Order: sequence, then structure tokens, then C-alpha cells
Amino acid sequence: MAGVALALAVLLAIGVPQPVPRIEAGAQPSAAPDVLPRGERDDAAARAAWDAGVKAFSEGRMKDAIVEFEATYRDSGRPGPLFSLGQAHRHRWEDERDPRQRQLAIVRYQQYLELDPDGRRRVEAQRFIRELNYIDELEDLGDAPQIFTRLSLTSRTPGARVSIDGGSLTPLPFTPDLPPGRHDVTFTADGFHAQHRAVDLREGSTLPLEAELEPVAARLTVRAPAAAQLYIDGDRVARPASSRPVAVQPGRRQVGVALRGHALYVRELDLGRDEAHRIDVALERTGQRKVSLAAIAIGASAITASAVLMGLAFAAQRDARAIEAEGSLDDERYAQAVGLQDRRDSLRNAAIATVVSGAVLTAAGIILYLVDRPPVGSMLHAPSRNASRRARTLAAIRRASPIAWRRP
Repeated sequence: MAGVALALAVLLAIGVPQPVPRIEAGAQPSAAPDVLPRGERDDAAARAAWDAGVKAFSEGRMKDAIVEFEATYRDSGRPGPLFSLGQAHRHRWEDERDPRQRQLAIVRYQQYLELDPDGRRRVEAQRFIRELNYIDELEDLGDAPQIFTRLSLTSRTPGARVSIDGGSLTPLPFTPDLPPGRHDVTFTADGFHAQHRAVDLREGSTLPLEAELEPVAARLTVRAPAAAQLYIDGDRVARPASSRPVAVQPGRRQVGVALRGHALYVRELDLGRDEAHRIDVALERTGQRKVSLAAIAIGASAITASAVLMGLAFAAQRDARAIEAEGSLDDERYAQAVGLQDRRDSLRNAAIATVVSGAVLTAAGIILYLVDRPPVGSMLHAPSRNASRRARTLAAIRRASPIAWRRP
């Protein structure tokens, strides 16, 4: 190696031609790593991958840095990550002396120069290409090695597996070598909906692919009075029906059943993925509902009694008028007429007092009946929709914000 270094120093000292040497035709792919169409690019994802790549690069984890820099280029379309890929491949070649890494370093430097001929790091890229090609000539590295194309498959879903192009299921994480072109990838896990993805792989790229599988909903059947309302985590879902289960997201859920005039039914359930669960709900009348019905009944009875009293008052008045119509009255008949008039007045006053009391009791009972509603506001409310809305808003803000890219 000392002789190689000396020869390299001599060659650099005497000067090199300005045109940048290229590796021979067929020795490297002509296309850069995958890049998303302009409308699908995500600066937030690219920035996250860039930060992870810079961290891995600074810690000497060049394999991880390569994966993150490729993801950065895919999500941003900027030429800068291609130079960083060349740096990472060059460091791997220096550490491992793997000819494939030297070859990939040259390829990425050249692709950087093709996409950004006036880039700020063009001089460094040209110098690294010359040095790597001169080392190839001095050390006679032989034929260009094979450049691998890979998928880096991961998932946070427990027990996730993957099938590629209809093949057997393999546990994740999994990083297979694949031929360039289109591939169909299927992620599965017990209790989760399968996810199908179609990807186009370009030669010499490593495409990371992470799947977040959606759990299969639990099926909850609630038996309760037909007029009741069903609530899940404080949100009204439907009227309970024993013949139609309700789809509920698995996990710990609060189930509530509400019906006017009845105590609120609340229960916590732990629902598993794809689980069928049934509960029978017996609702008890509230004290307020009992009082309201009693007040309405007593008020109605009082109104009925007042009608009877008023009828007796009219009968007394009729009898008194009949005696007065006789003309000349002796003392006894006159006393009878006066007594009937007094009875009429007493019955009429009693009827008025009774009907007023009955009306007040009936009105109070009706009001108590109407305002007797279960306190559904005391139940929990699921924050998922508000949280997802806030997350989308923050993501939109990040995508709209300019990013100053640092360089490794």
C-alpha cells in the first residue's frame, strides 16, 4: 500500500487532465437512486432521513447512512444527498476494501455532477473520482463488481410478515436482494388488515419500505331498549340493535348507553382485534322520572276531582233556582234555597283550588319529565380525530417551510 500511495502522490503532483475520468461502460448503473415525482415529495420526511443519515455518518455507521441518504434523495430530489452517498460508499471502501463500495462511490459522485454541474462540492467530487479511478489503475482491481438492488422492509406492527411477488411469508425486518423492476409487496399480521404495495426498483438502489397495518375492528353487540343511544368513548354511534354488531377499534373503550328518564349505563371494555363481544344492558329509572310521573298522576287526579266538584256546584245552583221559582216561600223553603247557594259557592271554590293545584302539579311533572336526560357529557371523549387533525396541520406547516440542508 505504501507503493500505491507513493505512486498516487506522484501522479497528483505532476497534474492530471481536466476531464473527469469515467468508469467503463456497463460497469455501473446509468440511473440515480429512486426519486419520487415532484408532487409526491415530502420535505419533512427527507429532513428526518437526512438528520438520521448525518448522525449515522458521524458515528461511522456507513451502512445506515447509505440507507438514510438514499431516502433523503428519494423524498427531496436534491442532488446534495448523491454526494453524501458517494462519501459514505468511499468510507466503506476504505474500511472494508470492498470493490463494490469503490464502484458505487464513483457512480454517486458522477450522478451528483450530472444533476448539479455547478454544485458547491463539484471540485471535491471530481477529485474523489480521479483518485478512485487512479487507484483502480494502480491496484488492478479487475472487473467491476455486481451492484446489488435491495428492499429494506420494516414494520412496527407486532408479528408482521411480508411476501414478495406472491412468495412465502418472511418475518420482518427483512432486506432481500431483488432484480431491478416492479415488485408486489404484501404485508400481513394476525388481527390486522393486509397491506399491498407496488414498488419500482432501480438498479443499485436500496429502497426502504415501512408498513403500518390497520387492526381489524372488534364487533360489539349491545342489547338495550330500542330507544336508547349507544356511545363509544363519548361519541354517539347508533341505537343499540341486538342483530347488528357495531365495529369498534380494538383497545380499551368506554361504552355508554343513554335513555331519557333512566340512569346512564357506563362500562369499560378491553376489546381485542377481530373480537366479538356482547353486553346486555338493563336501564333503571331515575328518581326524577319517578317523581315526575307521580306529579303528573296526582295533578291529573286533582283536575278530575275539580271537574266533579264543579258538577256538584252546578247541581246545587240548579236546585236553588228551582226553589226560587216556586214564588212565595215559607221560612223552611227559603232556608233550603240559601243552603243550596252556600253549598254551590263552597263547591265552586273547592273546584277552583283543586284545578289550580292539579295544573301546577301536572306542569311540574311534565317539566321534570322533559329535563330528565342522562349526563352523557360526563363520559370520555376520544381525542383521535382532533389529534390527527393537528398532526396533519403540523405536517403541512413543515412541508411549506424552507429547509437549510447541512452537509456531512
